[in-house]
Amino acid sequence: MAKRFTMHNYIVLAKECGYRGLPFIMQFVLEDLLEHFPRNKDPQGFLRAAVAIFEQSTKTRMLRACQVLALYDAMIAVDANLPLLSEAVWLVIVDAAIKEPEACEATLESIGTAILSQREQLRKPSISLTHAVGHIVLELLLQGQAMFPQVLTVFQTLVQHNLISGVDDRTYNEGSFKIIIARTLIIGYSQADAHVQAIDAITTLLKDARWAQGEGTTCEDRYLTGIIALDVLHLALHNPNADVLASCSQLIQLLLPKTPPVPPSCLPIDIPERVIFTFYERCHIENCLREAAAVYVHLQSPTIRNSHHYLPPQDTDLFWLFAYFADPGLTTGDQNKPSPFKGYTYMAKEILRDIIVRQIPIPVNDRRKFVGTCAARGFAFYARHLYELWSDDKDLDHRAVRGSGHMLVPVVKLFRKLHLVWNKSQQHTVKKKEHEYQKRSMLPDALQFANHVVDQFALTKQPLMKASQQDLNALARAYLLLDRMTEGTQTLYYILERGGIPDSKDVNVALTAISKYSPQKAVEMLEYAISMGLTPTASSFSALIHAAYVKNMPSLATQLALRARELGHGELTPKALVTITQQKLNGVTAADVQTQTQKIEDVMEMVQTVVNSDSRFRQHRDHGKNHVLSAKMGNRYIFGALSARNVPLAMKFWRLLVKKRVAWDDRESEKVRLVIGSQINFEVSEGQMHIETANALLDELGLSHMKDNTAKYS
Repeated sequence: MAKRFTMHNYIVLAKECGYRGLPFIMQFVLEDLLEHFPRNKDPQGFLRAAVAIFEQSTKTRMLRACQVLALYDAMIAVDANLPLLSEAVWLVIVDAAIKEPEACEATLESIGTAILSQREQLRKPSISLTHAVGHIVLELLLQGQAMFPQVLTVFQTLVQHNLISGVDDRTYNEGSFKIIIARTLIIGYSQADAHVQAIDAITTLLKDARWAQGEGTTCEDRYLTGIIALDVLHLALHNPNADVLASCSQLIQLLLPKTPPVPPSCLPIDIPERVIFTFYERCHIENCLREAAAVYVHLQSPTIRNSHHYLPPQDTDLFWLFAYFADPGLTTGDQNKPSPFKGYTYMAKEILRDIIVRQIPIPVNDRRKFVGTCAARGFAFYARHLYELWSDDKDLDHRAVRGSGHMLVPVVKLFRKLHLVWNKSQQHTVKKKEHEYQKRSMLPDALQFANHVVDQFALTKQPLMKASQQDLNALARAYLLLDRMTEGTQTLYYILERGGIPDSKDVNVALTAISKYSPQKAVEMLEYAISMGLTPTASSFSALIHAAYVKNMPSLATQLALRARELGHGELTPKALVTITQQKLNGVTAADVQTQTQKIEDVMEMVQTVVNSDSRFRQHRDHGKNHVLSAKMGNRYIFGALSARNVPLAMKFWRLLVKKRVAWDDRESEKVRLVIGSQINFEVSEGQMHIETANALLDELGLSHMKDNTAKYS
């Protein structure tokens, strides 16, 4: 006779399955317990083993609904007075009984009574058990008039336990029996600050078609269901937390569906605009960006806008939401949870369109933020339109926008760039699809507008000698970006004259502007800035090194690199590193193998240094085609090494930057590998490489078919 498990065996197995997450083993243990445990001889042992299985399986829902109900029925059959079960276990039992009522011998009414009797034994019972009983009440209501006596029994028990208030005929005198019961239960949750449970309960009714199709259901019942939902939403928004706001977001989207029809359990309703405004305001207070964004995007659907065009948030809430949509990356603070609204920058433009068309009032302090953010994100049409709107002399607060350093530099940068693009487009044939974009953004007077913005800013800050250093920094940078060198240097002089130190970004802009004409003069300015106590950044040296190479002054570039190292800036920007590597690769041929090999080895040393460093350049190695560590630059290094007839170095570059980062069947990748293979065959034919080494390299390159070419040289 086989030895059976004891109570302790079942408890140990249940704990082990729960700890290791083994649902199939847990289900086997349950079936074995139900079939083979001697319940009559050891009822308490059976109950303890059953409780252990329940407690360990509820965390990850290891048991199926029918298995949960079978175990519960077996426990009731052994002893009607169940041992104390946790709230999580009761919730699982209720869910299973609602999901598969035919599989449960016990009635929903008896389960509700058992829960309430055990609730009295808990020291600090939570709202979860009351909510579980509430679910039972709602399910019985949904099952129709035949279950109304049981509904009344459970409902009266809830009132006797003071879990909900009784029905007040003076307040709840409308609707049928089921409306009165449901409203009393759900509003009772809200009055007890259990708003998540209240929203969950009304959502259950709204989503279940049985609520509207039951016997005796009238249009008034469906109308009152919508009113209950609005009451729940209104009460939940009094003082919500993040969880409540997430539930409110889902309820709003349920009541206002994108596509008809509305939820079958209620008539079409119109959520008042003030409720939506309150929702946005509470989301701003709790910083619930996703919830606010989800509702705003939902309300912009054509179906909803045709019936009610809801306005965007008001006051400071508007810029808060706009800035979220305008962020192209939509950072969430948690890298493991990417935002669902990445790429929704068109919603930011929808907000801007509403501001202009519907003349939405914007707080004075937020106006400069709107213009600056529009410029920073490339919304040229809206940036210019809003600037002209809010800086007009008729606006009493026009100085707040005209004199804002926050928006000055982004606006100047954008329209200076548009001016360059416009000029370029006049020299080449413009594609037809670009015409509309140019009409709105690539304005022919973009540079004139940028100069106008700078001049207006300077006028509001007169006299400049008394302006704040922050404003002078912004003005100097704007002047230098527009190549207004005299005014830019004069503004920097005002900063130096009062003993201040210009911003390093301003100095970098000045250096870049001067280096276009004379790198030597830019170096002199850099040394002067150092003597005045300004500490240059790596960007300062990188800009000058780039300019020196562009002007064909390699000796000056070398001098600057040494000076940067003296000041502790051994790490240059990607732009400077690319410039240096490209200059070393230019002119690499096989004429002087030793010299050219040395150049390629210098490039390899530079690349290897960046790869091994912990810098930000290493972290973003896959960003940008012209990055030092990009696959595109890797191909250039490979061709440079092959031009110097250095296959080993070419293979090193290929393994480091190309092999695992480019698709094997990519056309450019195939071309590079074929060129390397051809060079390998050439070196074998010249006797410069052993056939075994060549075959190994060809295998690594996926060019085994080229071994036939090396075989004839053996």
